[in-house]
Amino acid sequence: LGSVVPFILPQICMAIAVSVLAAYLNRQEPIKFFAGTQNALNVVGILLSFLMVFKTQTAYQQFWQALGHVGGILQISRTMAMSAVTVFTHSDTCDIDQEARRIVRLISLHYFVIIEHFQRTGSNAIVNTRLQDRLREDIRQLTGPSEFSELYPHEPAGTSGSKSGHLCANPTMVLFWIQVCIGRVHRAGACAPPLAAALQGHLSSLMSHFWSMDTIDKTQFPLPYSQIVKWLILLYVFTMPFRIIGEAGEWCAGLFTLVVTIGFYGLDEVSEILESPFGNDANDINLREKGSLLLHDLSVIYKGRNRQLDTVFSNEDEFDLGSIMLKTMHGLPVASLRLIQAMSGQGKKNLQKGSTKCLPNTSSGPVRPHDDLPNTSAWAVHTYDEDAESQVTFVT
Repeated sequence: LGSVVPFILPQICMAIAVSVLAAYLNRQEPIKFFAGTQNALNVVGILLSFLMVFKTQTAYQQFWQALGHVGGILQISRTMAMSAVTVFTHSDTCDIDQEARRIVRLISLHYFVIIEHFQRTGSNAIVNTRLQDRLREDIRQLTGPSEFSELYPHEPAGTSGSKSGHLCANPTMVLFWIQVCIGRVHRAGACAPPLAAALQGHLSSLMSHFWSMDTIDKTQFPLPYSQIVKWLILLYVFTMPFRIIGEAGEWCAGLFTLVVTIGFYGLDEVSEILESPFGNDANDINLREKGSLLLHDLSVIYKGRNRQLDTVFSNEDEFDLGSIMLKTMHGLPVASLRLIQAMSGQGKKNLQKGSTKCLPNTSSGPVRPHDDLPNTSAWAVHTYDEDAESQVTFVT
């Protein structure tokens, strides 16, 4: 369920075996091989700690950058769909509704093509044939025959993902198809030039997000740095039981070695997981789940394009958003009531200069200015003057 321990189980077993070996050798004859090297190895431990912190923090930042790019793609996809189904106007030369449906479908297709790209390529590419087939089937459901053959040329349309000669499709091709649809609508006079330019900008942003994600996925930590870290971990961890068994004893030496093994090897494994977060591991970004939510939202957007919205305020005199909060102020702290009154303009309207107004306090939060007052129902006295919107005092 996302634990790092299964990934470092071989190192843990080796650490236990080395600790047992150190205990056996120490019983035969006290180990003095590392005598006088404790300070030097402590320096190695400090150096290793700094290297591990830098590597882990860099990978953590990379993970959040990847998450931001995924969120950007999802946001732009929803925005483009809303524009396509609500802003395009009627045209006698083009079926605008059909083009809008096609754009929304291609937006969905683009996202699932991206999923297959990242989960079939890179250092954490999936090898499970069932998952490979599922990725390809998702795309098949969102494409027509000719589109599918263009995405995966020179092979039968029914070829499964695990048996296909193509690991993935090219997301840029799907963006090009969306651009073709936008151009067709624009030439038909159903899309104003500013909107066409905005949609073009969205396509550029989608492409930028994808290539940034691909850079994160394909650019691993520099190999020399990783080699140095792993060598130092190997040196520091597996010499520890021999160094401390004379002073700490057999059991403490084994326990400390186990803790250090989990700490250093665990952090190293965490950094490797975070630097490529688009796979199918428990700690990776769940791209398919986010895609399911995207499909739901796009369906809601398209089906609601012609709905008639309710009228809550029928004229300008009734349009007072602040009054809505005043009607629901029951149970709010008095400080919140004062803020609401100020926002809605009720402070000066209801409280004339020198007047007071009492409101019962029914909130469960603290409203008394002094802790020594009894915990009874309080009244908030609002007094209006020229210097403040309302001045609040409390009496019981």
